[in-house]
Amino acid sequence: MKMREMLQQINSSEALLLDVDIKVTLPNMTSIDIDECEFKDDVFVLKAKLKEFRLYWVDGSKDIIRGTSISDAFNKKHGKDALAALDYYEEIK
Repeated sequence: MKMREMLQQINSSEALLLDVDIKVTLPNMTSIDIDECEFKDDVFVLKAKLKEFRLYWVDGSKDIIRGTSISDAFNKKHGKDALAALDYYEEIK
């Protein structure tokens, strides 16, 4: 049975939240882990899991950022121009 048919059998006007373990690969080959999938009004809405990264700057300071990937998180908060000031980073698990 297809997912759409299965969901249509559920007789509810409320949104359906699914606990899922899905990995989506985007056209640029970036993988995103999906945390939550909501089905409402015949549309699936996927909510990505956010990862945390600790940044270590060349001046000795530290910073924590969140995003679907290191590039997503870094660009949201700092932009590519700040990359030269970054010493290294690590993913916080």
